[in-house]
Amino acid sequence: MRIVVLALLALAGAAVVSGAQADGDPASDVLYFQDAYLPYPAPSKHSSSVLLSSIRGARADHYTIKVAVIATRTDLGSVPSLFGKPKAYAQFLGEEIRSFYTGPLLVAMPAGFGVWKGSGDSAAEQRALGAVKVHASTVDELVLSAAAGVRKLAGVADTPSTRDRVSPHVKALPASARSGKTATLRFRVGDNSGRSREVVRIYGANFFLYASIVSPMERARGSTLDSVKWHAPAHVDETKLRFCVLARDPAGNASKASCAPLRVKG
Repeated sequence: MRIVVLALLALAGAAVVSGAQADGDPASDVLYFQDAYLPYPAPSKHSSSVLLSSIRGARADHYTIKVAVIATRTDLGSVPSLFGKPKAYAQFLGEEIRSFYTGPLLVAMPAGFGVWKGSGDSAAEQRALGAVKVHASTVDELVLSAAAGVRKLAGVADTPSTRDRVSPHVKALPASARSGKTATLRFRVGDNSGRSREVVRIYGANFFLYASIVSPMERARGSTLDSVKWHAPAHVDETKLRFCVLARDPAGNASKASCAPLRVKG
């Protein structure tokens, strides 16, 4: 599955992570770094651009959304039994990404749409999507259907103007560790609210996921120096790792993930 997701990300222009997570669910890794999971084999540049433009347009209208386009069982990794069950998979995927994203999440499958909102009921969104026809005779048609779904949701969403819309900013700093010892992974983070929590992931060669660490909601004003602890395995076959940090503020706004090298010494 790692090869599949790496190929997908290379084609999507965001080769930063793979499906090496323990549950083997590719979309949960991809959505850590970007707003859309595109199916494998990759859709055309045109349909991909239409979907990404729809997501950016929704964000400009103060509606943030992530999208997973699931064209075949291959896109589900180790949970192929959920193919054809977009609502069930939306709930499954939502729980996988809850640590760094609280919704809304749109899943598009040939069988239809599924929606997840970690903070509330998604019945209204699901009703709105009932007016959107899913076309899936080709991968491109499915991606374009997902784009139509995004536009529909953005048009009916309740987006109060008083809500905080400013995302945190974060920068990971190079670090080192010793095998079998606890290392400190530092990063700078700031948000207009003055508080944020972080999800830190550690990757090895071929984007193998070693660990995922969630920090508590803490002070993040200006450019606060913060850190998490990681106990390096006693036996690590590689010395050049990387760790990535994604910050989220109390309103649910998420930063872009920032990565830095992590050197492991024996």
